Amino acid sequence: MVAVTKLVFIPHTFIIIMKALYLARFIACMHVLVLHYGWKRTEPALIQGMLSHGEIGPSFFIVLSGYTLARLYNNETHWPGFKTFLWRRFARVYPLYFLSGILIIPFKAVQWCDVAFFTATQQWAEVCNQWRNAPAWAVSHEIFFYVAVFPLLREFMQRQRNPRFVAFFGLALSYGAAVMLALFFYLWNPNSWWKFFPLVRVPQFAFGFFLAVCAPVIPNVARNYKRILAWTPLLSYIVLLGFLAIQDVSSFSGVYPFHVVGLLEPWYGFIIWQLSHIDDSHPIYCSRVAVVLGKLSYAAYILQTPLYWIIGSAMGGGWLFIGLIVSEAFVVLRFVEEPVRAFLLHRPRVIENVLIL
Repeated sequence: MVAVTKLVFIPHTFIIIMKALYLARFIACMHVLVLHYGWKRTEPALIQGMLSHGEIGPSFFIVLSGYTLARLYNNETHWPGFKTFLWRRFARVYPLYFLSGILIIPFKAVQWCDVAFFTATQQWAEVCNQWRNAPAWAVSHEIFFYVAVFPLLREFMQRQRNPRFVAFFGLALSYGAAVMLALFFYLWNPNSWWKFFPLVRVPQFAFGFFLAVCAPVIPNVARNYKRILAWTPLLSYIVLLGFLAIQDVSSFSGVYPFHVVGLLEPWYGFIIWQLSHIDDSHPIYCSRVAVVLGKLSYAAYILQTPLYWIIGSAMGGGWLFIGLIVSEAFVVLRFVEEPVRAFLLHRPRVIENVLIL
């Protein structure tokens, strides 16, 4: 009976989770790019509300990261071991991360903080906060989660006799912690480094992890309610945009609003859970275009700053530059990211080709 309460892994469900979430991953990345290069502060108020909330991207992805890792590896059968797990994450994340730092060297002299940057630990101390490649703070957080958070959460859940019951409490606690931390920094010192400290984002990651454990997994839901389910993620996203549109951004100064960082975690999780049950043959969410866009989103995110230094500053940013970032990311995906990852993994399994993280 104990095994029944643990998360059940079904091969078909693997593909559903990975493929249906690609488009959402790309949209989350676009929120960041639009904030950095597309928002001109001259748009109508409602449009500005939607364009200025780029923090949706990192927060959504952190929740998604915890959710997907739990669905993949919380079961002992699919756990490859800690060293193999870290090597797979290294092969997925680090090559482009390293490339982003190298490309910026001609524009920013090498200093001792580069030791922290190239080990992806620059966010673990205030002195090197957002060094060299500012958006890379999210990658530094992910490395922290891979090394120190996910293995502990996984080991903790493996020891529980009723993991789903425990996960419900973990879900509530992590959400409460996320809200309290976000509200605290928003009211206390919104420009402080602490909001970029990995420990502050642990509740977001934990929320996604516990959601994957306690949320019901219904393998046949996409088959039985395919037409209805296909619309629910889109409608949820429209509601999210509507909520952001009515926010006042007249005094925006680059500070992440606490409602985006903390209060919206359940909505991110709700969208992720819906997408995880979309049939893998869906013509939109799981189309070839959606999968490619999702795969190139990491390259677009991590290489946006080097590309801006190289050509974007002369262009003044803008929507054309965002299109250039996406085009560059596609080339990097095909000729750099995928070949290097295949080389590092030697003989990559099929699941590695659809892994969303």
